[in-house]
Amino acid sequence: MKNKLRHSFVYFLRHKLCRNFVNSKGAVTAEAAVNSLSIAMLLGACMSVLIIMHSQFSVYEAARTGSRMLARGESDQVVYERVQEIAPMSEIQVNYSPDSVTVWITNEPIGVVSWLRTTVTAHSTSGLE
Repeated sequence: MKNKLRHSFVYFLRHKLCRNFVNSKGAVTAEAAVNSLSIAMLLGACMSVLIIMHSQFSVYEAARTGSRMLARGESDQVVYERVQEIAPMSEIQVNYSPDSVTVWITNEPIGVVSWLRTTVTAHSTSGLE
């Protein structure tokens, strides 16, 4: 009796449960479609991170350049133009104190990540010369 139960269970596993998986046509195509979609989403996320990092680095560079130029006595218009060359479409805020100048730059990355509504900000302080 026990041997017959074992055989019936094995028969059930082989012929009833696995029947759909053994003879299924197109399973590889479906798996490839799901995997390619996952890989595309992963690459999109990686590109978004790279775009945000590039925007952050350019905002840092623009803030450093702007504060150095203002500390050396350049006019606000020249500094504004130079900062816009480094980090396009940035908002610039300048704070003067008796012995230093601080430049705040804010930018929203554009392109693939515009739907994220991410804002990158940097500031730099330089002593007046």
